[in-house]
Amino acid sequence: MRLLSDDEISYRRNEVKSIQLNVSSSELINSQYSQTGSNVTYNVDGVLFTNEEMSDLKSVIKNALDFILTKGSDLDYIDYASMGIAKNTVSTYSSEHLSKEQASIVGRSFDNYINSMLDVQQKRLSGDEYSSIEEENERYYKTARKLEINPANALISQVKGIPNMSEEGRKVLLKNINTAVNQGGKTSSASDMELALKIKDEFSKIDLKDDESISKLISNYEGIVTSAYQEWGLKDYDFTQTLSRRLLQDRELLLGQMMNAKAVINRTERKNVNIFL
Repeated sequence: MRLLSDDEISYRRNEVKSIQLNVSSSELINSQYSQTGSNVTYNVDGVLFTNEEMSDLKSVIKNALDFILTKGSDLDYIDYASMGIAKNTVSTYSSEHLSKEQASIVGRSFDNYINSMLDVQQKRLSGDEYSSIEEENERYYKTARKLEINPANALISQVKGIPNMSEEGRKVLLKNINTAVNQGGKTSSASDMELALKIKDEFSKIDLKDDESISKLISNYEGIVTSAYQEWGLKDYDFTQTLSRRLLQDRELLLGQMMNAKAVINRTERKNVNIFL
């Protein structure tokens, strides 16, 4: 076996270091390329990231997304606040650790992901699997009935084929099945979109390092959603502090998410940023 000269070794090392992956900005939201070697650079729609920058960024984004619901979930006002904090986490990290070009493409990619969540919810609620929106709660929430047609039709066919069953009993059973289909399952979502988006926007812009401003924002949030929760039917009784308990849960969740965000953003060395409080 021939030994390589110093020049050949240097050439091959430089050749390895020149590996570059061309990826779409949408790939910033997943971990598909997170296990590649340190010799790789990433061209994200024309913007370059080192492997270290990409690895750290993906950890931050994953951490932020762990606090928000998956696409297709029914969103309450607390979920819009969490989306705002997630966006804030990513944008603050990007502005402090990445170039302007890198931060810009990261921000657009994350915004596209959040917007797709909102689009999926609207499409799902307006799809054929749901009946018309009910007006039981007029301002803050809308309720839709989910139609489980296919399982019901299969059960109806089975009932019709049961031998040695009285016609009266068959009629009663079929009636109960049809009633269950008509009633369906209910799904409820925050419906005051102006309010929901305002909440998301305010949490996305708050200074995560300013504890006083954070406390004021959460207090303002509690005042806003109290009316929504009351409309939904949450109240405080003599022995059951249902509304107060829900507001306390919201406060603890939001504070925990923002404390986590600060821990991620303020880290002083490169490491795996999966911090859960």
